[in-house]
Amino acid sequence: MPFGLGWFDYKIPIELEKSIQIGQLVKIPFRRSSLFGIVFEITAETEIKGGAKEIEKIILETPILTSKYIKFGMLCAKFYGVSPTIFFRMMLPPLQARKLQKVKLNKIKEVVKKPKKTKFFIYKNLEEQKKYLTKIISEPTLILVPEKEDLENILNLLPKEGVISWHSGLTEKEQFDTWFKIRNGEKKIIVGTRGAIFLPIPNLKNIVIDKEHHEGHKHWDQNPRYHTKDIANLYAKIFGIQTNLMDFSPSSESYFYIYKEIYNVPKNTKQKISSPPKELPKIINMVNERKGKNYSSFSWEVEQKMKEETGDIFLYINRRGLAGCLICNNCGHIERCEKCNLPLVTHENTKTLQCHYCKIKKNNFNQCLKCRSVNIKNFGTGTQGVEKELKKILPHKEIYRIDGDDENVEFKNEDQRIIVGTAKAFRNIRWEKTKLIIFVNIDTELNLPEFGAQEKIWHLIQKVQFIKEKNCLFFIQTLSPDYFLFKSLFEPDRFYRMDLNGRKALSYPPYNFIVKYIYGHENEFTAHKEAEKLYNTLTNKAKTCKILGPLQSTPMFYRRKYWFVVLLKKKLNETEENRYTIYKEIAEINKEIPSDWRIDPNPLSLLSV
Repeated sequence: MPFGLGWFDYKIPIELEKSIQIGQLVKIPFRRSSLFGIVFEITAETEIKGGAKEIEKIILETPILTSKYIKFGMLCAKFYGVSPTIFFRMMLPPLQARKLQKVKLNKIKEVVKKPKKTKFFIYKNLEEQKKYLTKIISEPTLILVPEKEDLENILNLLPKEGVISWHSGLTEKEQFDTWFKIRNGEKKIIVGTRGAIFLPIPNLKNIVIDKEHHEGHKHWDQNPRYHTKDIANLYAKIFGIQTNLMDFSPSSESYFYIYKEIYNVPKNTKQKISSPPKELPKIINMVNERKGKNYSSFSWEVEQKMKEETGDIFLYINRRGLAGCLICNNCGHIERCEKCNLPLVTHENTKTLQCHYCKIKKNNFNQCLKCRSVNIKNFGTGTQGVEKELKKILPHKEIYRIDGDDENVEFKNEDQRIIVGTAKAFRNIRWEKTKLIIFVNIDTELNLPEFGAQEKIWHLIQKVQFIKEKNCLFFIQTLSPDYFLFKSLFEPDRFYRMDLNGRKALSYPPYNFIVKYIYGHENEFTAHKEAEKLYNTLTNKAKTCKILGPLQSTPMFYRRKYWFVVLLKKKLNETEENRYTIYKEIAEINKEIPSDWRIDPNPLSLLSV
């Protein structure tokens, strides 16, 4: 719903005038039915001609949301350009009239607290993580993890008493019961995925965001496109709640804020960041392998280690299919998707070329469609290609491929598990039994034209280093062994400095706050025209911001629409107060954005749909 359609005026019946309060759950008539509503303002007059309909009844005498949560929800709605209804629904459980009759709400006394500086804690092992959490949870605390798989790990570090979890896997009944236990203060420690940040927790003192670098803290694929760190910043300002960030691999932004002393940190934090792990991955120079006439996906050393290993093996490659694309060696033609223009990926099991965006398939062929040459070949390696080569090297071993094509793998009861997969395979790895890990080819990911591409690979390497057992060998194969990221494994500060220098030159976070506006239409000319119109609107309205666009999205044609992007960049000063000021400024700007535009503050990607 558009922002302006989130609230309606209703008349207070005489018998309810003395009992009506802001934040109460009420029953209201809406068209031909009755709905639940939240009272967010009480006024003496209405602008509705002919008078407003009356509230039917008060469902719960005690307000279900406090006035501060009402204010918080309204600001979020403005900032993300959606109806307040969306955020209030995210704050509440599934509402069922029959169950609500048996519910009793405890009253909450709102306490005025001053905003506090964000704290950051880096941990090198689970014991350090547990020690830090133990200090915090003496007070009501919300702990956020990026993925549902992380919940169990955190719960194992906490005491059993007074702890409850919240995630999308709960049934409606479980959500209802859990929500009221939290709302009435029966549970003081809540562990959840990103949606838990909207739970109205009484007298909340701390928000902990674990693995703060992880993209799972961003709700990126549908409205509202929020990031838990931005929401936590709003909490800190409105409620005075302490934000605590934790990680074994700090994000580039957090590194910046730590060294600028914007975050409060323990004394040894900078030393921990600059100290590399004792055991580093071995970098394999694949250029030398090619010089030695080895054109396999594996170096000689890696191939020998795989033949000798009796424990679990994991081979990572972040590309599905047999190969990245089909290219003609005669004319250079690359077969592309007719809709989005991205290269089609070869899939051997179905003998097809596929577009993973548009979900189209076409039969493979043995000659170039442009020049009719038969001198065509697959370029780049995908999970199917690695699996095919691996079966030749280990013909008597069971190989499991886990990627977007087939995530539901049934493992047999053999002692050894050999997995070829993308990032989706990580949840299936038996880390305690894995003795060999190979990053087959990450060069393509390092060269993606996105400001966060290098950082994403950095954190992936650090994740493996953090989780793997000490006796597990870790190899990274690359054609660019002198790339700064690999050199930085011995000197982590170097990576952060280089990454931040690049961000500063291009006005990326943490030097600027970015908002991405996305628009799609069946007609390319219309889509571009609307993007130009918004560019002009923002240029005139947001005088203190830099506006870029219109830019073609990647892919440009997706789900039967042509997509364009307009970017807003607002310079950030080195204070957390400045960030809150920017939130309010952008909230005012976003009120002017048409409802058919997607608004993405603090985006993960600048050009993707």
